[in-house]
Amino acid sequence: MVVGQGPACYPVRMQETRSGASRGAATAEFDKRIEALEFALRDAICSVGPFEKNAIIRRIAQRAIELSYEGFLKTSIRDHRAPSPEAPEGPVRLSATGRLSLKPSFALAQVGYFLALIGLSFVQATLSLLRGRDGRKAGPAGLVADLGAHASAGGSTARLVDFIDRGPVPAYRECSRLIIQTVRTVTSTRPDQVSFGRWPVFELLADNPPSFREWLELVASLVATVTRVLPSYLIRPETILLARDFGLAPVWRHLNRRKLIEAVFLSDMNYAAQELFMTDLPARAFELHFVWHSQNVRGVLTDREPVAWEFPQRRYMRMDHAWYWTPSFGRWLDGHGIQCIKHAVGPILFQADRGQAMEKPAMTFRVCVFDVTPTHRQWQIENGWPYIHYNLEICQALLEDVLATGRKAAEAVGLTFEFILKHKRAFGPVHDKRYIEYVNRLEGSGAIRIIDSETDIFSLVRGSDLVVAAPFTSAALVGVEVKTPSVYYDPASEVWVADDIQAADVKLIQGRDALASVVERAAMDLRLKEVTDTRAPS
Repeated sequence: MVVGQGPACYPVRMQETRSGASRGAATAEFDKRIEALEFALRDAICSVGPFEKNAIIRRIAQRAIELSYEGFLKTSIRDHRAPSPEAPEGPVRLSATGRLSLKPSFALAQVGYFLALIGLSFVQATLSLLRGRDGRKAGPAGLVADLGAHASAGGSTARLVDFIDRGPVPAYRECSRLIIQTVRTVTSTRPDQVSFGRWPVFELLADNPPSFREWLELVASLVATVTRVLPSYLIRPETILLARDFGLAPVWRHLNRRKLIEAVFLSDMNYAAQELFMTDLPARAFELHFVWHSQNVRGVLTDREPVAWEFPQRRYMRMDHAWYWTPSFGRWLDGHGIQCIKHAVGPILFQADRGQAMEKPAMTFRVCVFDVTPTHRQWQIENGWPYIHYNLEICQALLEDVLATGRKAAEAVGLTFEFILKHKRAFGPVHDKRYIEYVNRLEGSGAIRIIDSETDIFSLVRGSDLVVAAPFTSAALVGVEVKTPSVYYDPASEVWVADDIQAADVKLIQGRDALASVVERAAMDLRLKEVTDTRAPS
């Protein structure tokens, strides 16, 4: 069994903040409550069914964080107040002494959810028995969580299938086939290799009907689970938080005994969804793979947000294999005490590296910028962000500084300047409209060229002469992969490098003068290359 040791010790750097409360300070206060919760549960929780006491405590703590952390931040930081000793709003409240309080309506809903999952498992098993094979593809499969959002980009699953076939995570290809979770109906372009379903575990059960004896064993397990779990709810109400863990465990045990689950895949999009049956089933016959699509996992520390923090759920992560971009990220996992097989495989993106650079006119100095679209102030306050580095002023300054230094450097060496902007994600209601209007004006004037979010990032970066990115977005690491000069840029000179993940692989540049030196060097290098290529014999 591969485990993560928690809670982790976070490095803390304290300094008086100009804006009042700090998200990092509030998280540090919340961390104390989680430690108190763990201590309180040690003498209160017993093993339930196949799951050991320590595993249940870990999972309860993870669920408590998932359900109460954001509410704590909102009530603690809103209007720049210091962390409040009062219990936060929400269905689950965690006191300073580590006591969990559940709203009665929420607790009843969780009991209902548990019973509904038991009933659904019985129905699915019975239907599978009665229908038989029914033309479905039989055999084991890998179960993939939460890639559904990327399953039908452009109305096709071809990009996702291409990512599985050609991407940097061979564990996907080592499975006989994959069943991918999605909340909407998706028709696969390769149904023999990739299929989709709201409940992958039930899809796998339907593909592999149980014998009558196996069905009886599964039904007995469902009944036994109810008789064991419901009394635990009465004795220790905290276990109600594990309704999904207990409700689906019998089906997972059934499929595990039949060795039908080849592997399970999670990602940084669902790092808190680590139910007990994924990590703590007795005689577990499959491995849990954690795929990191982003390495920007720490809060950006600044003069006004000086306390290191990260989402507390991550301290309880468990995995057998971790797939990530750069070796420095492995050191971050080590810092969390996560013992697993680690794989640094380069950028993990839903776009394949085709090896071709985006075309560019001769004598053109192309700078590619990756920004982070700022959110509006009301959203920041309501969601517990008294200060965030990605604000309107800094995001505008990043673009303005690149424009000014890029134009000047290109003109100095006789090149045409081209500014390409790629947003991290599409605009939404949470974003600051003033920034959107500002960017649209720049594009309308011809100063910048905005690239569609679906553009192949490898082709774009390979066809650029310099990449400038907001700290510490993962996109800049693509430049490292394809050997295009890349930097993080902080126009306000306020960002602190918290550890060896941030700016370990891409240098952090602060202030316009420092940026100008980098831009001038990139323009000069391009000019020399253009001259050399022109003089080379045909």
